[in-house]
Amino acid sequence: MDYGYYLKDYLPDGDKLEKYGFAKEGETWSYESKLDDSLILMLTLTDTDFTAKVWDKDFEDEYLPFNFEDSQNPVKARAEEIIADIVKECFVCLDIRENTVKALENRYGTLHEAPWEDDPYSITFKTEVAKKWYAIMMRITADRLGLKGRNLIDVVNIKLMPQEIDSLIDGVHFFRAYHMNKIHWISVKLDKDLDMQKFLALTDESYALAENKKAAHKTKK
Repeated sequence: MDYGYYLKDYLPDGDKLEKYGFAKEGETWSYESKLDDSLILMLTLTDTDFTAKVWDKDFEDEYLPFNFEDSQNPVKARAEEIIADIVKECFVCLDIRENTVKALENRYGTLHEAPWEDDPYSITFKTEVAKKWYAIMMRITADRLGLKGRNLIDVVNIKLMPQEIDSLIDGVHFFRAYHMNKIHWISVKLDKDLDMQKFLALTDESYALAENKKAAHKTKK
């Protein structure tokens, strides 16, 4: 089973992998974890690939149901809990989030706010005059957007005209807004492949709508 999508937003830390129990041979890291009396989760990790399989000791063969998309399969659920924990403990999130925060603050000359004490990863950006939200950044699991896996991803919700939202939805970087009005807001997934210039142009529109202006305001260089 391919879990290489984790490598798009995260970088494995060798020291942490070794401490977790991974063994390295050449450029390949491997890890095994017992799921029950007969099933073993076997992971293989390189710079470009992250794969998993479940081995059935009783039958000396691969446990094929693990490869199917079945959220009700307890073996798959347990295996993916372990994989998610490994990513949490041994992978380093790329600095896409931090760079985006800096880009928005520099562009509009305003600072972000963290209004929810119990959720430091959800931050808001307000316009200078109307003090209305033009962007909300959140850290959620990928499946909240209909993507594979429960890895944590950073998204930014911005406000756009409904017809523009319809034209942007691609299931890769642009999604119907998570946790907000899906007619007027869109969720943008942050990763290294996002066209940042396009994203910033869209935030100009969001800023203008929040300020209730027809033209985007003058951004700071």
